[in-house]
Amino acid sequence: MISLLFGNWRFVLDALLIIALVVLLFVLNPFGIFGGGLQLGTTTNMVTEIRQIGQLVTAEYYGEVISSLDESRLVLIEESNPQQQANRLYSEVKYALYDLHQYQQIPRDERKEEYLATNERQSGWRRAVLQNVSRNNILEKLEFLNLRDSLSGDPLYLPIIEFLWREKYDQSEKDDWNPNNRTEAEVLLNLYQELTTQHQADAGLAFQRYLDDGFAFTANFQEFTYLDQVSELSRVERKKRLALVGRGWVKAGFDFGQLDENSFYLDEETGELHFFGLEPQILNADINPWFIPERAVPGFEIIDYQGKVNFKDAQRVKEHCIQKLTFYAHQANIINQAQQQGAETLKSFFSLITGQEIQQVYFHNDILTQTVKEIAEDEFINYYEGVLLDSLLAREARRADSLRQAVTNRTRNTQLATELDSIRRQSLRRLRKLNFEGSPQKFNYYSTLAYQIGLDSVVDQHEQKLLQQTRWNIHTTSDSNFINLSAYKAPRFWYEDSLALMMEYNAVLSDLMNRDVLVGDTTVKHIPSSAFAESSDSSQVLLDFWVANDTATVNYLVADSLDSAFLFQQRYPFHYNLKALHEYLTADTLFSFLPSTEPDSTYARQMGNTHFHVYDQQQQRTTAVALPPHLFFGKQILNHASSIQADSLEFVFQLIEKKPIMLTEKQQRELLTYYQFLQSSHQREQEKGAIIRASEWVRGKLTFLTDSTTPLDQFRKFIAPPN
Repeated sequence: MISLLFGNWRFVLDALLIIALVVLLFVLNPFGIFGGGLQLGTTTNMVTEIRQIGQLVTAEYYGEVISSLDESRLVLIEESNPQQQANRLYSEVKYALYDLHQYQQIPRDERKEEYLATNERQSGWRRAVLQNVSRNNILEKLEFLNLRDSLSGDPLYLPIIEFLWREKYDQSEKDDWNPNNRTEAEVLLNLYQELTTQHQADAGLAFQRYLDDGFAFTANFQEFTYLDQVSELSRVERKKRLALVGRGWVKAGFDFGQLDENSFYLDEETGELHFFGLEPQILNADINPWFIPERAVPGFEIIDYQGKVNFKDAQRVKEHCIQKLTFYAHQANIINQAQQQGAETLKSFFSLITGQEIQQVYFHNDILTQTVKEIAEDEFINYYEGVLLDSLLAREARRADSLRQAVTNRTRNTQLATELDSIRRQSLRRLRKLNFEGSPQKFNYYSTLAYQIGLDSVVDQHEQKLLQQTRWNIHTTSDSNFINLSAYKAPRFWYEDSLALMMEYNAVLSDLMNRDVLVGDTTVKHIPSSAFAESSDSSQVLLDFWVANDTATVNYLVADSLDSAFLFQQRYPFHYNLKALHEYLTADTLFSFLPSTEPDSTYARQMGNTHFHVYDQQQQRTTAVALPPHLFFGKQILNHASSIQADSLEFVFQLIEKKPIMLTEKQQRELLTYYQFLQSSHQREQEKGAIIRASEWVRGKLTFLTDSTTPLDQFRKFIAPPN
């Protein structure tokens, strides 16, 4: 062993010198090449101390409530709000009967002529079309007019029919309800006759209110629903009776678990402390078995009991007691009290830990933070929520800009604007993890725009211009891109990686192409309604029309303007995946030169899932790129071509001959920029020495960096220069 060491003493000495040098550099850290290490400033220390508090209780409510088993059952019905839903459905039933009434006003011969012109004669058609409304045909007439299915599909439809049956005919509760067609027809006919009488008396606003109004009976549908559900219970369940007194407390205050250094701002000059997104909330509501142990006062006390009551029944009543206790606490304004007391408590607390007297505490519980919290609860964003978020984010941007432009208190206002920016950034980070309606992609900058464009399956001239303006240009500065993208909405904080933003843009285009949308110019014409049916133009496609005051407004798609290549020409001709590309860039052999000069030589068999070739026509040589084609070009291009020509380079990625894709001049430059930078990044990786590699490894393992300089980070900076 010793002889082996002496025989390789030069190698051992070199290794020891490198290790000693790395350790020395890490300890001395010249020029900060190893980062700052684990350094905690005043703000971070402060945040750590506050987080350790967990929750700060600043208001308490003590009370006593009474709840019963019947009341807890009724709560389940109240939470679903059947009264409001029933009023809505009842109004829809009246509107359906009014449609039937209007159909019956059409002359009998016209109804017959219209039916025979569009339908084949079927048995019973005369009852549905020609006869007057009666109990024997009212259901058929509603089905013929496609009015019944939408009503009967509602789970509250039959309960409403039963409710009307009992109210209008004063049926005894002992009478059995038989939900058959005869009973339904009887109720609907009675309501139809009432409706026609109302219409004859007044066809104006009073009749409109009659159609819109819900139940006008003395009975309450919600109570009827409750009694109906109770009647379906078994005899054992109906005999149960349980009532409890609950004594407990509700505590409100602040939860510091999500607090970070961007959640508050201390103005040292004025002694003002500003909190962002920190709002008082109910922290705990509880009724312990013993409310006052030393006085033997129980938390729960039974005041009535009958039947075979079990544990689940008692649990349901206890939960309702806690709900009522929380409700009473809100009525006592516990949240406002928690904020007022919290301001005084936090004023003293921060004065203690900062050594500076805090004069005033402000809570900025902005609507954006609250809205994001509510939207994120179901982990899904629909289109209307997306539009609302766009509006709120734009409003917050205007607030921040106005603070920055303020003449007085510039330091304070600038810091407040920075905190508002931080709230927007954190909100978007949370929202971009959620799914968006009708899209396989997560919520992003283009989500609502793509939904709006695809709604009518047409990309008109205005939407084409918007797609062009919101396309990030890799050959200009970030400021120029921000100006262009702001044509739709401000892009700041929507992304942390401009390349990822480009791939989101590509995903929007792919989604529109998969929907087979039409791309072309639209035009609007105003013509007399009498001439609308006769007008026709083969060069135009009718999209929509509406008639008002004898004038028809017609929206056309100009057939000559259709452009099937527009969406593809807006795509970025490359594909980006941070994790995959970084792995290949650090590989030893990513690029290799082939001895042949033709891309379709015998070396082409390497192509497929692992390689693609780049043929340089000027230098007459072929480069094999050990990168799967789908990680460089994307599936949209691979599905339509086997090669791409960009300036003097030909990218060959499939052996199967397909019609070549013609890239625009802009797309060719983008593809060359992407390819050339990958080449230079890979070369820099290979030229790194052992010390630099060791330094990067140590930095990655032992420090927390915010300014990473991996090849892909450099590429992002290369194509999106900083301001």
